[in-house]
Amino acid sequence: MTQTMTLPEKNLLRVDEVAGVIESSDRHIRHLIESGKLRAINIGSKNKANWRIYRESVLAFLEERDSFNQVERKFR
Repeated sequence: MTQTMTLPEKNLLRVDEVAGVIESSDRHIRHLIESGKLRAINIGSKNKANWRIYRESVLAFLEERDSFNQVERKFR
């Protein structure tokens, strides 16, 4: 299980840092990158990805997720 963290103040974040913030696994974060839900750059090679996620993308993702959760609660 990942430990809850606050979002670091740097522009590019590692997969494990984002996973800690949104309380998810590294694998799920990579899936969000590959599906286009998180903007990131690969600083590794084609065979061994080493992702850095844009901080603004994480903030937008969290805002969208929170908005969705608020709407979903209205229908429960």
